[in-house]
Amino acid sequence: MLGGALSLLGAGQTLHPRLGSGIESTRVQWQAVEGFTRDRLEVLAEDFATEVLVPSVETDARRLIAEAKRAGRKLVLLAETIDAIATPFGRALGFEHVVANQLVFADERATGDLVAPIVGPELAPRRLAALADELGVSLSACAAYGASGADRLLLGAVGSPCGLHADPELARLCRDLEWPKVGAARSGVAAVLAQLQEGT
Repeated sequence: MLGGALSLLGAGQTLHPRLGSGIESTRVQWQAVEGFTRDRLEVLAEDFATEVLVPSVETDARRLIAEAKRAGRKLVLLAETIDAIATPFGRALGFEHVVANQLVFADERATGDLVAPIVGPELAPRRLAALADELGVSLSACAAYGASGADRLLLGAVGSPCGLHADPELARLCRDLEWPKVGAARSGVAAVLAQLQEGT
């Protein structure tokens, strides 16, 4: 049962390419958890984060996180997944702030809907600017790492963009805009890691 439930929680990651991109695909992928109780979802989500996602984080990503910590930067994880997964995942890797989706609950059961505004594949520049302002940083002083072409708005909004195991679309963009890339493309789950540097 646990394995099946963990697969369910990961279904959004594997279904995403077939659903297309955008906020609607992010919304649709979480309809699968409708009816789950809040406490059960929290247990399953934490297990999925710590047993599946954390061990899958690439060495390059871990190195970049460690370098950012040593430099005294604020670490922010931007995730399309739900906060019940993103929070323990971010905590395990040392992120100070997590921006993720929240499920809507009615009578302690998930409705399958997400609380607006939704964190989708493309985070609006206005929302990024608001987040940076809330954290007391300037986007021009921020570095961000993305793995897919959908991360182009995030990367284009910061002063130091970088492709991390970039997919072909993002790799082309990095080449065209002369953004640095770290590591070769990887298949499977790709987390968007964003590191926000203290503004001056």
